[in-house]
Amino acid sequence: MNIENKEGCGEIMGGEVIPRYNYYMGYDKSPALSVDKVKEMVKSMLRVIGVYIGGLNYESSDRGEGNKAISFTKEVIQGYLLIPSIKVAYIYVGRSDQDVSIKIPDQDPEAVSKGVTDAREAERLAKALDVPDNSVIYLDVEGGNKHNEAVVAYVKSWVETINNKTSYWAGIYCNYGSATASPAKQLYEAVNHEANMYVARWYAKGGSCYDIFTGETYVTSKSNPAKWFDINPEDRVPGTGCIVYQYSGNVWINLQGVQTIVDQISSTVPDPNVKQF
Repeated sequence: MNIENKEGCGEIMGGEVIPRYNYYMGYDKSPALSVDKVKEMVKSMLRVIGVYIGGLNYESSDRGEGNKAISFTKEVIQGYLLIPSIKVAYIYVGRSDQDVSIKIPDQDPEAVSKGVTDAREAERLAKALDVPDNSVIYLDVEGGNKHNEAVVAYVKSWVETINNKTSYWAGIYCNYGSATASPAKQLYEAVNHEANMYVARWYAKGGSCYDIFTGETYVTSKSNPAKWFDINPEDRVPGTGCIVYQYSGNVWINLQGVQTIVDQISSTVPDPNVKQF
C-alpha cells in the first residue's frame, strides 16, 4: 500500500496515531448524518461523503413525495459543503435487475425509454436541491454479476441523457463482481468510459471489517469499530475507471466520538463531484 503524507487527510484513530492517507477517506449512508456530527468527524480523516438525492428505489423510509430523499435536504447538504475540507458525491438510486421495487424492463426499447425518464428525474431532484451545474450525479444500479442487454441499454440511456441533455455529468455507482463477471467493467465499457465510476467490492461480508495489515476479519460493534485504510482501487477493482472505491459495508465506526453504521469509501480524487472523463 502506498502511504505518503498528504495534507488534509487523517491522522488519529481511536487514540492510535496512523500515517496520513494517500487517498481521501469517507463514507456513504442513509439517512443523512447531522451537520454537527460531520463537523466532529472531520477532525479525523473524513473528507468525502456520499449524498443521496433520492430516486425510484431509494430506501422507502427516507423517500418522500416525488422520490426525493427526506433527510438529505438543501440545508443539510449546504451544511456539509460549508465545512472547508468536505466534498460530496451525489447519488441517484435508479432501477435495477435485483430484488427492488421497480425493476428495469426486460425489453431494450422500453429500458432505453426508462433510462431517459429516470435521468430527467435525477435532474429534477438535483435542481430542487440546488446542486450546481457541472456536478456529477451517480446512478446507483445494483447487481453482483454481469447484466443483461436491457440493463446495459438502460444505463447507457441514462448516462447519455445526463451528459447530453442536462447541465450535469454522469457517474455510475455499482458492484465490481468478479474478474470474470464484472458489472463495473461491463457498464464502464458500455458507456465508452464517459462516466465517473464509484465501485463497491467489500473485503468482508456486511458488518465485518478486514484488517489489511494483519489479515484479521472481525464483526464490528460500538466497542470494536471498523478500521480505515487508503486502498488503491486498481488493486481491488482494476479496469473499471474507479475514482471512488467502497471497501466495506454496514460497519460500525467511531470517529471523534461519533458512533454510527456506514459504508466506508476511499476516493482517488479530492472531489468526486468533478468530471473525470
